[in-house]
Amino acid sequence: MSRYLPYWCYYLHQGMLTALILQGVVGYFRHQGLDLASLSL
Repeated sequence: MSRYLPYWCYYLHQGMLTALILQGVVGYFRHQGLDLASLSL
C-alpha cells in the first residue's frame, strides 16, 4: 500500500497546481470582464 503513496502525492500536487492556475485565469478574465463592462457603460 505504501508504494502507491508517491502517486497520490503526485496527483495531489498536480491538482493543487491546476486549481491555482485555474483560479488565477478565472480571476484575470473576471477582472478583464469588469474593465470591459465599465468601458462599455
